[in-house]
Amino acid sequence: MSRRSEEAHVVVLGAGPVGLAVALHLLAADPSGRDATRVIDPSGGWLTAWRDRFRRLEIDRLRSPAVHHPGPDPGALLRWMAERGATGSGPYRSPDTATFESFCDRLVADAGLTDAVRAEQVHEVQPAGRGLRVLTSATTVRARAVVLATNPHRRTLPDWLAAVVPVALHRLRHADDIDLTAGDGDLAGEHVAIIGGGQTAAHLACGVAGHGGTATIIARRAMTERNFDVEPGWLGPRRLDAFHAEPDPGRRLQQARSARGGGSIPPGMLTALRGLEAAGALRIVDGAEVRAAEQRGPRFRLDAGHGGPVLADRIWLATGTEACLSAARCLHGLAADIPMGGELPLPDGQLRLGPWPLFATGRLATSRLGPAAGNLWGARQAALAITRALTGVDLEHRAMVR
Repeated sequence: MSRRSEEAHVVVLGAGPVGLAVALHLLAADPSGRDATRVIDPSGGWLTAWRDRFRRLEIDRLRSPAVHHPGPDPGALLRWMAERGATGSGPYRSPDTATFESFCDRLVADAGLTDAVRAEQVHEVQPAGRGLRVLTSATTVRARAVVLATNPHRRTLPDWLAAVVPVALHRLRHADDIDLTAGDGDLAGEHVAIIGGGQTAAHLACGVAGHGGTATIIARRAMTERNFDVEPGWLGPRRLDAFHAEPDPGRRLQQARSARGGGSIPPGMLTALRGLEAAGALRIVDGAEVRAAEQRGPRFRLDAGHGGPVLADRIWLATGTEACLSAARCLHGLAADIPMGGELPLPDGQLRLGPWPLFATGRLATSRLGPAAGNLWGARQAALAITRALTGVDLEHRAMVR
């Protein structure tokens, strides 16, 4: 296959919130590096998968506070909201989806990055002297450094699924595939069993009710009310000082997993669920697991333990995903030299993976950034660390001095 060849200082793989944060921070630290940075994402656009998920699940508001976003200036989104009369929700001014997306569009435009994303598939990342070679569907790029911002993961699926497959695709769906704006929204008179007890399950339950159906949520744990999926102490020194002081990366991973716990739901959304329950549009079976499942004609029968049998026309899985480096198949030639803690890599303090100028972001950086590594807060922390490593500029210190 013929590919054009070129060189770059940095190649960012992925154009979601993390990839955007890295690109914006690198540009803020060194504006002259604009032409030496490549951003590669199959979609060819910024935040495409992010926007698609919010659209498909009809999510109209973020959970994160307004100070967490991809840009280098924490207060920029708050000012954007104030200029447009958007107040945000809750004590931390969480923005609505439309405001957040329009703000990100402005960040991209102001940085001159509107057309920066290349619509190419990444096939392989190879060693190339002191740098790396990125082979895509159209290009071979020799880079001094590569940033992995693609969120490699695998879906968490219950064992009992084997008892109900094969089945028509529209009857058994993972949350990553559900589209309430299309065929999955044709729910009049149907009952949906939603497996999971976090915010995604809550969004799906609201979506079912909004599209004329009824639902049963089956969750292993009691429904947990929290403003955020990670306690705020994990975003600052109160928790992170001790976390960073722990020398064993394996123990840090255990601490991070424990801190995240299971799924949780913001207070306002939990109130909405209780309202649907009172109206007869929703049943919540928490503290229970599906013990067995079978198909009975056109329906499913789930044994929900103390919740008894649940008959459903559809099963929707809000069971989440697990980050894992092995899902990044383009890295198979490098993986043997990357220290691992189970499925997650163990990057160094610069978020570098093993001997390669390859940098981790998102949940792959959990052993360094803590339990909020996969959130918007974590996107900024990864961008700050990688920018320091590649440019020597500490944007966080610069902001404090100003």
